[in-house]
Formats: sequence, C-alpha cells, structure tokens
Amino acid sequence: MPKPHVLVIDDSATVRYLFAEIIENYDVRLTEAASAEDGLRILSQDKVDLLFLDIHLPGLDGLELLRELRKTDKSHACKVVMISSDRDQAAVDLATSIGADDYLPKHVSVGRILDMLQKHLGLKA
Repeated sequence: MPKPHVLVIDDSATVRYLFAEIIENYDVRLTEAASAEDGLRILSQDKVDLLFLDIHLPGLDGLELLRELRKTDKSHACKVVMISSDRDQAAVDLATSIGADDYLPKHVSVGRILDMLQKHLGLKA
C-alpha cells in the first residue's frame, strides 16, 4: 500500500519547514510548494491525500486554488486544511463554503497539526 501523500503549499519557507519537521516522523510522502501555481502542477500530476493550503498566497491565492480543486472530481478525494495567520472568521467560513475540510491558524501547536494527520489520514501519534 502506498504511503499517504501530504502536500504543503505556503509561500513562507519557515511554515513549510515547520510542517516538514513535524510530518517527517510519520510514514508519509511529503511534498512542498511555495506557490499555488507550483501546487496546482503537483496536484495535476500526482494523487495527494492531504493538502495544507495557505489562504494568502501571492498570485493565485489559496481560496482561488481551492475553487479550482473542487471543480474536478479527482480533487474531491483530497482533504484540504486551510492555513492562515488571519484569524478572520469570515475567511474561515468562505473557505469552508468552497470546500475546505478544516482550518488551522499558522501559529498553531504541534499537537493541532498531529490532530489533522490523525483526523484526515488516520495516522497515529
């Protein structure tokens, strides 16, 4: 059985590094992208099981990428967790209405990221 594929799309190298440090302890395949455009290319070429997606990205933003993903049948199998430093409930509600499965603030504890891995991939801590 193939390893679950986790994709982190965030323009912050620090955020991508944090997620990589946490996720590397699990039996998953991790891919990172610094832009929505790079992430979209990865998503079009490979099956992704869980996507951590920044809402605010330069160029194509995370909400626009989420809209594109939810237009295709292939992407519906991919769980999407939106991440943002913006704690605006309206942005969270909009992401949920577009099809996000969950939301994490960027300044989040390791435990919350692990909770997302368990909840959406069934991985145990």
